Amino acid sequence: MCSPAALDVACGINLPSVAPGSRHLTRLRLDGVTVGDGVMEQLGALFPVLEDLELWDCSYPASARVTSDTLRYLAVGDRQKRFDAAPPVAISAPRLATLRLHVHTGRELNRMPWLVKNRSDYAFARNAAFLKSLRELLLASAAGASCVELSGLSTACVVSQVVEKKDCAVQAERFVTVPLLQAIFDEVQKPPVFSNLRRLVLAECDLGDDLRPLWRFLQNTPALDDLYLRHCKLPDGLKRKRKGGKNMPGVAPNLKLVQIESNAKHAPNFHEVISDISRELQTATVHVIRV
Repeated sequence: MCSPAALDVACGINLPSVAPGSRHLTRLRLDGVTVGDGVMEQLGALFPVLEDLELWDCSYPASARVTSDTLRYLAVGDRQKRFDAAPPVAISAPRLATLRLHVHTGRELNRMPWLVKNRSDYAFARNAAFLKSLRELLLASAAGASCVELSGLSTACVVSQVVEKKDCAVQAERFVTVPLLQAIFDEVQKPPVFSNLRRLVLAECDLGDDLRPLWRFLQNTPALDDLYLRHCKLPDGLKRKRKGGKNMPGVAPNLKLVQIESNAKHAPNFHEVISDISRELQTATVHVIRV
């Protein structure tokens, strides 16, 4: 009986709840597969030596959790430009070293200005479950990884804010749009420390008007060596707000390399933004690649 070490399962396949396992499988790639109830939770039992797992455009139950004591590499991606079609899968993998997360949200979230103006409650409701799953995936599951790659977090997310009106004790709720990466960290009073993280890649992510999502991330990466920003949406240099002109404390103190790939349309005042980044990250060598 054939017992391969690597297996690729292509589109249109259903992986039933009672799935056959393999004692020798170390690499599994699922592409466009519908995963049955309980399969993710049984990965450790079905594939006891599995190290690499890739999930591309897959469908799985909302409660699915990748559970494996041997998993070292996990890639989760949605290339169909669907917003919250399925929540990001949760992870329970204590040996996970590399996480690649690709979330394409652009097609639906491009309509957010209309939704915020006319039906913000509906937009917020759709965001809430998706954002909760995404926050758990990144902040909880990837806290022990040495390499994290995030791509596609490029658009705004609708969140709720409480506003205190002047001269009035009444509080009001409003809906605002913030970069998705920022929304992941907001409302978390004490984000986890990514103590093992040495390589961080952000590709096609929105870094906001003041680079706030980037600084929030880097304040919790004491061991980070390399930072790669690939075609991220950088702020307009004229809108960049600096508070006090001092370097932020505790921002990736051991950072050695920052590599920024960008083109002109992503940042009208590119050189001003790069100067700000270099000023904040004085321990690192900043390489810029214009494409």
